[in-house]
Amino acid sequence: MRYKRKNTGSLIEKLKIEFENINDQIKINDTNIYKYFEKAENQQNKPKKLERLYCEFLEFDKIFESKYDIYIKLLNELQFVSVTTPYENIKSNLKKIMTTEDILKQEIINILSDNIFTIEITSEIKQNLELYTSKTWDYFWVTTYYDENLNMLYTAIHNYAYLLSRKYFLMKKAILIYQEELIKKG
Repeated sequence: MRYKRKNTGSLIEKLKIEFENINDQIKINDTNIYKYFEKAENQQNKPKKLERLYCEFLEFDKIFESKYDIYIKLLNELQFVSVTTPYENIKSNLKKIMTTEDILKQEIINILSDNIFTIEITSEIKQNLELYTSKTWDYFWVTTYYDENLNMLYTAIHNYAYLLSRKYFLMKKAILIYQEELIKKG
């Protein structure tokens, strides 16, 4: 069905209401699922692990997007590297990314100390990230990019995004594994 431009306002309102109703149904369903497993946990006299897993996941879920935005922001700030750019602009652009890069390094240090990655993180990724965070790197001198250092930066950026997504997945997986355990013993 096609809508005329003058009817788009009412269509948007209708879709907003439908969207809110669906979200409400999802919340009710999520609550019912949680209550089901909470009841199973209580019936099996298990400690409150379900609540802890959910709380940890929901806390990470709240901050995930802002952490991922660091990845996006740095990639956007580095776009000048892939095009011909006057030397003066390269130097000033590299100075501009320093703040975001410092935030990235701190986030990477936090990831490296996160217990969830004890088994997950490969030794190669760990070594690359430790090297990257070990000092301030130069990426350009006079008229030349330091390709090796730039490659290390890009590798760190991409490893950071990968590990963030991996943590999100692992936290969800931990909930599902525990729920499966509750079903099997129930």
